[in-house]
Amino acid sequence: MVDMLRSLRYGGDDLTAQQLLALLFLSSRGSQSIDSLAESLRLNESTITGLCPRLVARGLVIGIPSPSNRGEVAIMLSSAGQRFVDNLIYRQGRSSGAFPRVPVTDSDLHRRNDEALRLT
Repeated sequence: MVDMLRSLRYGGDDLTAQQLLALLFLSSRGSQSIDSLAESLRLNESTITGLCPRLVARGLVIGIPSPSNRGEVAIMLSSAGQRFVDNLIYRQGRSSGAFPRVPVTDSDLHRRNDEALRLT
């Protein structure tokens, strides 16, 4: 995770460790309530409540009001947020040598993501 943060900062992105952790968790687990996200990440609910508007403003997550409880909001990655996480993981894998032969074009990356989604 430290390498990912360094990579982000080198690229001019200023995500905090908590924001990155939230994005990675949402990518792997899907939408979460603020309570469950805070509990899963072992962060204070106020920390999650504070970082969500910043991620929404950047277009990386969206908040979906609960139909059964007006005060509850589910947080999920936007399509831009999922692309951000996918690209981050891809770049990290390329720099570590884990993906030495993976094509580097955006269209190849999106095609591979689509293929992976069809397999799940």
